[in-house]
Amino acid sequence: MNATPQKNRLTQLILPFVLLAGTIYLAGSAKAAVFPFVLSVALAYLINPVVVFFESRGFRRGHIVGTIYLLAGLTAFFALYSLYGLMLKEVELFQANWPVYLVKIKALAAGLPDRLAKSTPFPREMYNNLGALAGQKLASFAEALPMFIIGLIPGLVLVVLVPFITFFLLVDGHRMLDGFLDLLPSRHVEMSLHILSEIDQSLGNYLRGVLVDATILFALALVGLTWLQLEYAGAVAVIMGLSSLIPYVGPIVGAVLGGAAAFIQFSSITPVLQVLLLFVALRFIDDWFLQPFILERAVKVHPIVIVFSLLAGAELFGIWGVIFAMPVTCMLKVFLSIAIELQRSEFAWKPKPEPTRISIPYI
Repeated sequence: MNATPQKNRLTQLILPFVLLAGTIYLAGSAKAAVFPFVLSVALAYLINPVVVFFESRGFRRGHIVGTIYLLAGLTAFFALYSLYGLMLKEVELFQANWPVYLVKIKALAAGLPDRLAKSTPFPREMYNNLGALAGQKLASFAEALPMFIIGLIPGLVLVVLVPFITFFLLVDGHRMLDGFLDLLPSRHVEMSLHILSEIDQSLGNYLRGVLVDATILFALALVGLTWLQLEYAGAVAVIMGLSSLIPYVGPIVGAVLGGAAAFIQFSSITPVLQVLLLFVALRFIDDWFLQPFILERAVKVHPIVIVFSLLAGAELFGIWGVIFAMPVTCMLKVFLSIAIELQRSEFAWKPKPEPTRISIPYI
């Protein structure tokens, strides 16, 4: 008697599982094609609350998105116009001074054995081998760096492609969601909406929080490096700001790049220490002020969980695992919290403890 309904339920699950497996296989096989869509979804999460705010007040969704894009384009134009002089100056300075920097790097590697021999009492032959190896690595890295930077230029295609995809996600995203819900059985629609709503809120809070955090760190780094008269203050601050999209990583990357740039420019340890102290201060500000008040309150995830997710993502999937560790953690947190909620409500699990009320009579 119960075999037919059970068979029908299994048959209904075949198509969703096939579609899910096909999507996962396609995402794993075409990572380069999927990456712009992932960035577009993240950008849509950032903009969508503004769209919803004005849409609830009677404005048409297409007009809202078009206005946002127009204002964003004008803002980007004036920002680039303002920073154009600084970036052009740094590019010209890099082109002119790169041969000098290359000579300095090779001289630094050649003099490394003598510096180490004066400070530590180890065999000089070991220092010579270490210096030769360091010289080869530094020289090969220095010679390959300009071509590596040129190789990043095709990535500028994302500047055009990501906003293009994001525009249609913002305009037609709600229709895609409605179509997905129409495919679900009626008994699963309410739970699916609850899960999607929680994921939307968690991911949106995380992305907005990490963007605010990275922007503040970029501004502080730019001001500090300019005050220290570092030649490539803008480039170092931009790279540090982008790497700050990964929690706790930005100040470390900035310290490495800024310290190397300061040593090559000034050939002295004092400017390097000043740059390192700047990024130590930025790390302190990030850990004790920005992260607790912006990121941790936005996603309500403990710092230990954040660090563990970053390490696990790096171990499993490399740099991509680090980049997407926190969004995946946010989604897993939503699923776990909903599963615990179902255990309490549907399966008579241990209820939440209620506070004990003690009544003390007046005497």
